[in-house]
Amino acid sequence: MLENIGALLTYLIAVKDDKTGHIEVKGINSLQCLLKDFPRHIEALKKETGEAKSEDILEIYCILGTNQQIEVFIRQIRKIQYQVFNHILSDSDFDYKAYILHKLVEKKQKYNLFAQAAWLITYHTFCLEHLYSLQQFRLIGQDGKLEVYCLGMGLEYEDSRLLWMQSAAEIWIEREAPRISGRQVIINSFWLGDLKGRRIIGALPQNDGDGYFLLVEGGKKIRLNVGSTAYMNEQIGYKDINLFSINDINIILSNPVYSFGLLFQPYEIFEDWQKIFQYAIAVLDVKWTIKTLQEVYEAFLDFMGKQICECIEAPPMLTKEIFFDVYLKRIVETRFVKDNFCEI
Repeated sequence: MLENIGALLTYLIAVKDDKTGHIEVKGINSLQCLLKDFPRHIEALKKETGEAKSEDILEIYCILGTNQQIEVFIRQIRKIQYQVFNHILSDSDFDYKAYILHKLVEKKQKYNLFAQAAWLITYHTFCLEHLYSLQQFRLIGQDGKLEVYCLGMGLEYEDSRLLWMQSAAEIWIEREAPRISGRQVIINSFWLGDLKGRRIIGALPQNDGDGYFLLVEGGKKIRLNVGSTAYMNEQIGYKDINLFSINDINIILSNPVYSFGLLFQPYEIFEDWQKIFQYAIAVLDVKWTIKTLQEVYEAFLDFMGKQICECIEAPPMLTKEIFFDVYLKRIVETRFVKDNFCEI
């Protein structure tokens, strides 16, 4: 079951220098990779710390989400950790490492972000080079809606180490500007990664007179005015240049508000998920028809409305037949590109 999919898990590793007060922070998150791949990435990040002393290495897991999501996760992690401790205390021969590894593998088969995250943290707590004590603290996002629940890997409980961990988490938060968009937690690097390698075409004024924006290859729009919101994968459109662009036409043909009467907000989030969905069904060895595609797509819309975006009903303007006719053509195009790319 896909639960709490909009929340975010981040693992941070930092090396502190008590003399200079400098902290170098790196990490991975569940927008970058699947949770099952976290142990491999964590091992690689640890190797990058070089010869740093273990007491100078800070490791923090952060769950980002709404207050309600954070409370659900706290209950989950406490339940699991108590479960492991009770087994250890009641059976001196209990192989807790094998038990935790079994649970970790088991949870990979059924995607529940919080259950997987809880077992991953438990694995880190009990099964690696140290037996860690969890040190917890909370931070609140700038919008007041987002909460960040942090669990630091403590070698021993001491206030100074906890303060260093909190500083490391704050550095990451300042850099990534996490925020809730719709029902999903988004960070800067998630969107900015899409700009890598794109050329800047030029700078254009905002039609509302509020500064300028950069036009980047691919029709991407980056606001430059001071105080503007964080980058949100915006595309240039009619309101920017007073002309209909290819992107405007694509939105009309692919946005379900026109054919289903369902307006998903923010659209940038929905569009990103829809691209992934479209690619996923295109690479499946399935001969799609309008009927079979409609069943799967409507299930996708239901998921998006419940887990990722806000959804508002509106009167449709186009028929579903037009929508799925275009969608089937895009599947064919995606398969053609994929097959030719693989041959190269």
